[in-house]
Amino acid sequence: MKLFRVGFGGPGMRLLDRMEAYEDESGVAVGGERERASPVVVSHSGQPSNIGDVVVEFSKTSGLYSPDYAALKRQIDRDVDGGLIGLQRAVDDRMGNADGFLLVGALGDSCGSAYLPVAAEYLDTLYDRPTYALGVVPGGDEASRHRTAAGRSLAEFPETASLLALDNGRLQENPLRNVRDERDTINSRIAERAVELFAALPSRADTPARSAVDGVVDGATTAVGAAAREVEIPSGGLVSGLLGSGPDPLGREAVSSLAERALEELSAACELSETEGILLVVSGPEERLDGDVIEAVAGDVEDRTGVSTDGVTVPVERPRVTVTALVGGVERGESVRRQLDAYQRH
Repeated sequence: MKLFRVGFGGPGMRLLDRMEAYEDESGVAVGGERERASPVVVSHSGQPSNIGDVVVEFSKTSGLYSPDYAALKRQIDRDVDGGLIGLQRAVDDRMGNADGFLLVGALGDSCGSAYLPVAAEYLDTLYDRPTYALGVVPGGDEASRHRTAAGRSLAEFPETASLLALDNGRLQENPLRNVRDERDTINSRIAERAVELFAALPSRADTPARSAVDGVVDGATTAVGAAAREVEIPSGGLVSGLLGSGPDPLGREAVSSLAERALEELSAACELSETEGILLVVSGPEERLDGDVIEAVAGDVEDRTGVSTDGVTVPVERPRVTVTALVGGVERGESVRRQLDAYQRH
């Protein structure tokens, strides 16, 4: 699935940069194309960008962290009058045959908090293409004003766009360290999950995989987790040596293990039994994927959680099988609830 990318502020720029680096390192490309349209950046006035052209600028002000949403809205409206016209112009000039939009930023950052939800609604209104957002929410050790800003963004995020929530604290390698000290690790984990997910999705919206994913994420706040296992590609004879030597499909135990790992490493904390739906996207060499096995594993997850669970296969010719778990409706989970509670207290 080919997506036109827009980064918001410094966090969005760093994430886009890391996504491109992961594509180059792994050989996996969103949309299956190595040539990418240059992303655009929504940023503070005067903030340099190393990843794309700054097309929307606004004045950095502490008012962007204000709990008074009406006042913030007035501030945004003043900036947006000209700013989003610039974004629209950049999209029209560069979007080409992209299937949709991918907006990337930190919801606790002044730029991402204020402008990512607005841009999501704006693009969804103007273009008949899906809008997905990677929204990073603050970990537990970040300042309360960041949680308040993220809570406001979550509360106001348009229902027509799809938000993948990414909790800094959940993505740390060492939870005892400060989130800022692990920024590179966190960004790498986000980039890997995002690229693997969207690279696996076909462009056509009427395919089973796209329909299943959109059915989970549309209008919902979603958590994403992933786990992979190296395999042999039968047609090319490439053996990584980590999983036997036969070309048979992965069995139920192997797929179940990957699914459990993916669900254990979700990007947002939640009780699975309180969510609205689970989808297992299983990608890899066609010969290593067995639809009946994946359906059985999805049934096992549904029996265990009590939540409707589906599984889809996406044939991809590379030497590993990846299970990406999407869990829709995580609003009652700790990661999202913590932000909303901070906002409501103000």
